[in-house]
Amino acid sequence: MCGVQRPGYNVPSSPMIDTTENTATFYYIEGLKATQIYDDAVRAARLFGRAMEIDSTHSPSYFAAANNMALHDLPRALAYSRTANRLDSVNEWYRTQLARLLVMSEKYDEALGEYQRLLRAAPSNPENYTMLAALYDFRRQPFSALALLDSAEVRFGRMEAIGGFRRDIYMRLNMLDHAIEESLAMIAEFPYDYENYLIAGDLYLATGRDSLSRAYLLKASALNPDAPEVLASMANYYRTSGDMAGFFASLRRLFRNKSFDVRDKAMILRDITRDRPFFGANYLAASELALLLRAEHPNDYDVLNLYVTTLLANGQTDEALSVYKSCLSDTVSIVAPFISIIDGEAFLGRADSVDKYSLMAIRRFPDNAELYIRRGSALSYMGRDREALRVYRRALRVAATDSLRSAVHGITGDMHHKAGRDRRAFASYDRALRLDPDNVHVLNNYAYFLSLRKERLDRALEMASRVIELEPGNPTYIDTYGWVLFKMGRLEEARVALQRAVSLDRRGSGELFIHYGDVLHALGDMFMARFYWGKALEAGHDAEEINARMATTAEK
Repeated sequence: MCGVQRPGYNVPSSPMIDTTENTATFYYIEGLKATQIYDDAVRAARLFGRAMEIDSTHSPSYFAAANNMALHDLPRALAYSRTANRLDSVNEWYRTQLARLLVMSEKYDEALGEYQRLLRAAPSNPENYTMLAALYDFRRQPFSALALLDSAEVRFGRMEAIGGFRRDIYMRLNMLDHAIEESLAMIAEFPYDYENYLIAGDLYLATGRDSLSRAYLLKASALNPDAPEVLASMANYYRTSGDMAGFFASLRRLFRNKSFDVRDKAMILRDITRDRPFFGANYLAASELALLLRAEHPNDYDVLNLYVTTLLANGQTDEALSVYKSCLSDTVSIVAPFISIIDGEAFLGRADSVDKYSLMAIRRFPDNAELYIRRGSALSYMGRDREALRVYRRALRVAATDSLRSAVHGITGDMHHKAGRDRRAFASYDRALRLDPDNVHVLNNYAYFLSLRKERLDRALEMASRVIELEPGNPTYIDTYGWVLFKMGRLEEARVALQRAVSLDRRGSGELFIHYGDVLHALGDMFMARFYWGKALEAGHDAEEINARMATTAEK
């Protein structure tokens, strides 16, 4: 909120100074030299401390010591400032320091009282008005702050800092017409400050007065055409008014501006790519920005990643992968491009490429468990399960956290189940849950596979119940819960659960439809059972299995 005055400026002094060595004043002056000439805060603290030892009533030493340590030991600085004020209660500099340190210490109520006293004692100091107004504003008393700023303007005339503060308050209160009036008054008083024109233009745009907005933004641009904030406001004006050529032309100038932070450029481009309809309609212009950003910052991986995002948003997956692959060299020190390539190749179903790049990445980063997991997934997809299991065992050895090790045990459990080795699968699940009792993937699969075998159904229900506590809106998990209830013979509870799962499902899951049909069949509702089995058939579920169910109801 404010800074602290450095010692040596307007430092209070006694009319009769004894600079004899070993006096408080001597060490006080040496301390000032240490701060002002040598910038040695540690030595200065010792010298001020020595002065206070010699004379515990030497208020200038407390004042200077408080300034010296305000930025690295705020509690002690505040204590010294309080002592200085107690020793000399009428000194304006001491009181100003105390008020500032109270603000820095977030003791706002006490600071408010100090600034009120300062204002009464020194009404000719405009800073006291602005600081007190800031405290009122912080305490959510904006109209008290405005009244104080008005009083300051009456006393001192129009000051840019006071006018800007008042305009900011009006803007936060959404009193935009008052904010515009303030901006116009500041333009009249300070006609060469481009920021006043800029803010007026933004305010006119916010109130729907496009022509006035454009006029003031152009005046700001004439005064400082390369200011990033001017270019950003012009871009906003053009987009709001539907002028896409002007919008992207302003952004191209902004992206070439080296004083505009690369993170801010990236944020603008990211917002464009996330607005899919807008991005789709302006893909070429947005891609040009991405290329420009990459050219300006060729060694920034985040920028490269954003450029790839523009390719992916347009469905150019192979081109995106080519960009990532161009990053791979013997000197690349980050794993991110490898993971992006592996995930992209997996998305395209190219397991052999996943195998190739995951092996390349593991050689470069042998202690990264995620790489082993991705490689194991690719090997499993290609039917090389034995190799995959060996890779997962390696992942367990390098995994850094229990949750990651739990995930790996869960994956190996799924593989054992797929191969018909349920006992080994359940042993893997038990190991996973010892490491992470709330691993929802393992809890769900373990419960479901137990229900299929009609084993330990109480344990299965306990696990399925925990899953829907952790993720109550997931239809797949609710389906497992309902299916376990069905296997336990608790048909009405199963019907309620599966009905909810069907209502939440957005994917049209054939498995869910067939389960719901089975529950309805067990409850004797043959018509609705056949209806949901039919929906399962439409969703692509195994026709032979569904026809066999239909046949049982036809016979009845």
